[in-house]
Amino acid sequence: MKLFGKKNKVAESFEETTEGDIEYNYEVVGESFGRDHLVQIIRSNNAQEIGEIFTTAILELEPTNAFDPTAVQVLISELHVGYIPKHESGIVTEMISNSGSNRMECPAHIGWDTDNPQPLIGVRIQLDF
Repeated sequence: MKLFGKKNKVAESFEETTEGDIEYNYEVVGESFGRDHLVQIIRSNNAQEIGEIFTTAILELEPTNAFDPTAVQVLISELHVGYIPKHESGIVTEMISNSGSNRMECPAHIGWDTDNPQPLIGVRIQLDF
């Protein structure tokens, strides 16, 4: 069974996920609100039975966010799939701003339980502070 996400104990194995030299060390939050987009990405990659997709995410500043002026949204295939946690969004905002842009690319890993017809879908990214 493959699954990761903060809402399931099985997720602990995901913390060790690597592909090649990339360690997916940072958990995206709010994926449940981006579930439709994640399902769309999974289907467009014909990956329903695979349980994971390795791809690229875009971290994009969202200064108009009413809840957090330092919000950083996570986009995959230009679809909004989650956020950097609020308690760390300021650090990531500064890192992106220092790059001279309002966006930054990073490796991403999408994972879900292929044995569950309505699985939780988790997203982790590789992010070094």
